[in-house]
Amino acid sequence: MKHVVLLLSLILAGAANADGFCCGTKLILAGDSVSRLTRVCGKPDSTFKANAEVQQQSRQKQVSVTQWVYQRSRNKDIVVSVRHGKVLKITRD
Repeated sequence: MKHVVLLLSLILAGAANADGFCCGTKLILAGDSVSRLTRVCGKPDSTFKANAEVQQQSRQKQVSVTQWVYQRSRNKDIVVSVRHGKVLKITRD
């Protein structure tokens, strides 16, 4: 039920930043492992290196991440920022 409420709030919000996204019937969230992301969504359509801002110890910090891009035919692409084997952030592009 928690995942359904989160999914509905994402759809209604329509924001560029997303807390999660669905692959089939499974929800991917920030904090999930890369192995779960790959198991649920498969390999990304493309990847590239980038910098992302994260909050660490009450300060914003630039860190290197790998962006995994999942292209959606009818929707905006999903860009998953990955760092140290974990999903750091999910955005719609």
